[in-house]
Amino acid sequence: VGGQSAGAFSALYLALSPDTGPHISQVISQSGPFGLVPQSPDEAASHAIRYLEILGLDSSADPLAALRAIPAEQLLAAYQQLAEDLARPGSVAPPMYPVLGAAGMPVTWQQALASRRLDGKPLLAGTTRNEMTAFFAFNPHIQDISTDQARSIVAGQVDGDRKSVV
Repeated sequence: VGGQSAGAFSALYLALSPDTGPHISQVISQSGPFGLVPQSPDEAASHAIRYLEILGLDSSADPLAALRAIPAEQLLAAYQQLAEDLARPGSVAPPMYPVLGAAGMPVTWQQALASRRLDGKPLLAGTTRNEMTAFFAFNPHIQDISTDQARSIVAGQVDGDRKSVV
């Protein structure tokens, strides 16, 4: 199994999962967002409800059939709106990504690796150049900040001496 960006995160989780892991023999993980902790079930539910609201769907009913009837372009536009609504300077987390908990992974990927769940499965890992460009190119919160504000955001995300990021 393999993936790039969020797909890399998903590929690793599939390989580490007690349910799907035994069926996976090799993993390709390209530019995974491994600095992000999985979403909590509460955060994921909140984002899913907001996504349904943007689409004009009632979250109290089972939305599966309604989602299947919506054109892909509309689903993508709603996801972009959700991303813009939730965007905060300094945060690179997408609105929806793997969830830690009963319905998702029972432990973090670090804990799964430490317990040797990937043993015997070759892993090819790499990165892409300018991975994050697509996430920031159309984000109005990012487009409108000054150079000094951008440096301040980066400095707040990095441990250590601020001079090293300026």
